[in-house]
Amino acid sequence: MRVVIVECKLPRSASRVDEVSMMARSIGCNVVSEMIQNRNSVHHSHCIGAGKLEELRRLVQQENIDMVIFTNTLPSSQVFKIQQKIGEVKVIDRNLLILAVFNSRAMTKEARLQIELARLRYTFSWGREFIKMKGIVGEQVGWSGPGDYPFKEYEKAARRRISKVRMSLEDVQRKRLHFEKEDICSAFRLLP
Repeated sequence: MRVVIVECKLPRSASRVDEVSMMARSIGCNVVSEMIQNRNSVHHSHCIGAGKLEELRRLVQQENIDMVIFTNTLPSSQVFKIQQKIGEVKVIDRNLLILAVFNSRAMTKEARLQIELARLRYTFSWGREFIKMKGIVGEQVGWSGPGDYPFKEYEKAARRRISKVRMSLEDVQRKRLHFEKEDICSAFRLLP
């Protein structure tokens, strides 16, 4: 997967480009380029300024980039606005990259379920923004008027996914505790 690392570097913060590049490489990404913009504050709509965003769009098209990883934490509105400007490329932030690294190294079903639950909770609020950015608002009418119905459906489906993962995780943890108790009991039976 070909990726670009992007950072909006603020005056009093340390750069995280090297850290994020190393994490991306650790999960098999090919870091094609790193883009840093020094700013006094994060741009309210796109994290980086309009000129740097246009430069990123050109780079994504020229280099056939599959994913853009921001070292900054991005709210859902910025993720979807950036995607709109640069094209149909996956945009994630450092937090989602960290979850991807954890997932790549997870050795047990319990660990994978914990990571999936964290990812679902982190991206839960992204549904309303996704529906708004895709222009679905107003296309379907529910009881509460235009736009309410699509989000309610997304929210119900997301809550079901979270609940299903949580129940699976609780089941795995319950079984693990049961086997641990059996191991302790059998160890005591073997004592003279």
